[in-house]
Amino acid sequence: MALIHSSLNTALSPPLKSTNGTQATQNTGTQSGSNTQPTGSATNGSGNSNTNGTTPTPSVVVSTSVSVGVTVGSNRVLSTITSTFLFTSTIQPSGTTGGSAGGSAGNTAKTTSTLPPATTAPTNIPTGGNLPGGAPSPGASAAGGVLGPNDGYIAGAAALHINYLLSTIASLQEPFHPLARTATTRVALAASTVNLVQKSRFYSVMSTEDHPAKKMRMDEKVIGTHNGTFHCDEALAVFLLKRTNAYANAGLKRTRDPAVLNTCDIVVDVGGVYDEKTQRFDHHQRGFEEVFGHGFTTKLSSAGLVYKHFGKEIISNRLQVPVENPKIETLWLKLYKEYIEAIDAIDNGISQYPSDLKPRYRIRTDVSARVGFLNPAWNESVDADAVDAKFLQASALVGTEFLDRLDYYANAWLPARDLVLEGLNKRKEVDPSGRIILSERFAPWKEHLFELEESLAIPDEEKPFYVLYPDETASNWRIQAVPVSPESFESRKALPEQWRGVRDDALSQLSGVEGCIFVHASGFIGGNKTKEGVLRLASLALNISEGSRILLDEENRWDVKVVIPSSQKSWIGKAYHIKDIISGRYYYPREPDGVGEISEQSRPLKEGEVAEWVLLDGTPATCANIGLHNLYHGQIDLLISGPNLGRNSSAAFALSSGTIGAALSSALSKVRSIALSYGTVEHPTPIEYYEPAHRLGARIIGHLWQNWGADEGGPRPGEVDLYNVNIPMIPELLSDAGLTICWTRIWRNSYGRLFKAHTLRDPAVKHTMSAAGPDSPDEPPQGTQAGLLDKTATPSDVGGLVFKFAPDMTDLINPAASSVPIGTDGWAMRKGWVSVTPLRATFAEPVEWGAESEAEMESKVWKMKL
Repeated sequence: MALIHSSLNTALSPPLKSTNGTQATQNTGTQSGSNTQPTGSATNGSGNSNTNGTTPTPSVVVSTSVSVGVTVGSNRVLSTITSTFLFTSTIQPSGTTGGSAGGSAGNTAKTTSTLPPATTAPTNIPTGGNLPGGAPSPGASAAGGVLGPNDGYIAGAAALHINYLLSTIASLQEPFHPLARTATTRVALAASTVNLVQKSRFYSVMSTEDHPAKKMRMDEKVIGTHNGTFHCDEALAVFLLKRTNAYANAGLKRTRDPAVLNTCDIVVDVGGVYDEKTQRFDHHQRGFEEVFGHGFTTKLSSAGLVYKHFGKEIISNRLQVPVENPKIETLWLKLYKEYIEAIDAIDNGISQYPSDLKPRYRIRTDVSARVGFLNPAWNESVDADAVDAKFLQASALVGTEFLDRLDYYANAWLPARDLVLEGLNKRKEVDPSGRIILSERFAPWKEHLFELEESLAIPDEEKPFYVLYPDETASNWRIQAVPVSPESFESRKALPEQWRGVRDDALSQLSGVEGCIFVHASGFIGGNKTKEGVLRLASLALNISEGSRILLDEENRWDVKVVIPSSQKSWIGKAYHIKDIISGRYYYPREPDGVGEISEQSRPLKEGEVAEWVLLDGTPATCANIGLHNLYHGQIDLLISGPNLGRNSSAAFALSSGTIGAALSSALSKVRSIALSYGTVEHPTPIEYYEPAHRLGARIIGHLWQNWGADEGGPRPGEVDLYNVNIPMIPELLSDAGLTICWTRIWRNSYGRLFKAHTLRDPAVKHTMSAAGPDSPDEPPQGTQAGLLDKTATPSDVGGLVFKFAPDMTDLINPAASSVPIGTDGWAMRKGWVSVTPLRATFAEPVEWGAESEAEMESKVWKMKL
């Protein structure tokens, strides 16, 4: 508690009527201190009597005592300051000779004016003095007229200039105003020696932080609201109005008296009228349905009404920015959404959720509740003045929080929005798909991203999946998946499942990206030591599963059933794990990328989900057989296996391929089947190659379905059993001409060592090959470090019987041109052509599909453009 005490003393002498009928002149003086000394020519001695015959001079002294109490509360806001001014009227006899005046000696500045003689005080007035002949009490009458101050005189004392008093109060607070935004002062006027009481008025004293004027002056305008129990909405409405140009210095009247309210310049939350022209802003009347607009549908309270009409001006004044600046409207809408709308809804009794839902816990710490708790308790004895003081405290509370929110949104939230907008505008410079946002500085981005996507009308197929930014505290970088909504824990496209929960070197080996730190178990965030590292992770993650959606849904519009392995099963061929119990789960992908939710039970689709898929803990061939015979028996016309990220051309790859293995399994079940693979040529494969490859693959499949080839003696008499399609991932995919497509046969090649001895002396040795196989996009070019699992292994380690898959595929990936027969799938891949190889389920192709020269290959080239 900081206490300020001061006194103001003013001697006022309104005209007095003398006993002889003439008007007496005034005699004034001033005195410092809470007790005043009457004015006169003599200041020594003591007593109340006037014993000499000299004519006494009537005098009036007004003593004003000011006590200011300041309490520093939460948010450095000063609580109510109470100031009391006491006016004391006395009669002081004074003569030119002798006599004495009541009081004590002191060196106080004073002035004296000589007045015409007044009638000597009679002795027959019972109220006069303590001794015979003593001076009468104030207001006493005699035959010669009124002796002492009359009612008009006392009224003059009560008419002391309020502006001057309030200026003094404001000046007293100046040493403290850096500690507070608003101080509230209660001013009570009373006359102690006369029975005169003036009704209290309340004033809000603003600090110079908000208003340039350092001294309060009498208010020219008045804000009206209801008295009694107060609520958050009118408390905030009054505070906001005090931040406008028109009502910055306005006074306040709290009443329900219509006659009094009609004298106010503006009225809020009472009166039953909403009319901007007459400045009436109530919301309780029948038929009132006003809303804020701009997509908001909550009915307004008095706070919302005032904010709707004055909010932009208030924000402009606070920020010292022209109201036409686009940022003003952005902040105006933001503050309504985040602060004002809830106050409107609570005051109007609008629930956040359906009434039939029972909340798990109560929230009574919101600003509306805290304002409500400032009202006196039901069993607390208080007067109207005390409630009014509490109202001002509530107004300061809710208003201070409003200003704090405004300052935060202007100084922190809005700059973050600018950074996100910059990232959105530049995202296609990072990746042509527009799916990756790169920021050189961290800033809160989720909320801004969703709002900007809507305002910029970004189509779904271009909305970002990942946001990359530096973690400045650790000098690392983060990749974060964009959620499906700002509050959701589900991602539009989570980081790949096989990366989740893996850390450090193990993650670097698995992903093929150096410097990895972690990927969260849910796949929503990951880290790398460098910007280049997170860019590579984002590029790789972007294309996993993306092709399936285009391939299955957009191009051919078929009724698609999906049954796939729950984990990586490359290089497993057409194997069945006959002793395993195959279990599975249901998966519900959403547009646009196939990311979705896993469930142990089949269930109806939720909003945004496109299908029900099945994940099985088995091989690709197992998935094909269970899908055809157990899950969708008799419903499947065509099985598509892939796309596999890595070539499946030539016998060495085809006989080991799980992708071709699933197609073979289907062909043996008498169902048309196609295996689709993407041949890696560049390491790493540029991200922009995938989209055209997906679409080209879908068109090839559509063409094959419509023009299925003939072959005698297979499971389906007269038809080709299956096709193997390989698309090289090369720049020509991006050209207008596209890639040449040709019929091919399998290159009958061979491979050598597939495994390498693994020493037991180095248990920390990690994988050197991606789980997707030796031709996956994550694998480095063969021939550099191919097969080097453990450089310290020696011939003696072979006897340890510990081996690791580490094939040397140099001659298979980059064979010499002279070693590759013309017309084979390996030859087509070397030329940058798409190979389409018809196969029999006996690991062979029809004899008539072969060619011996390039001239013969002309008849094998597809003439149509896809």
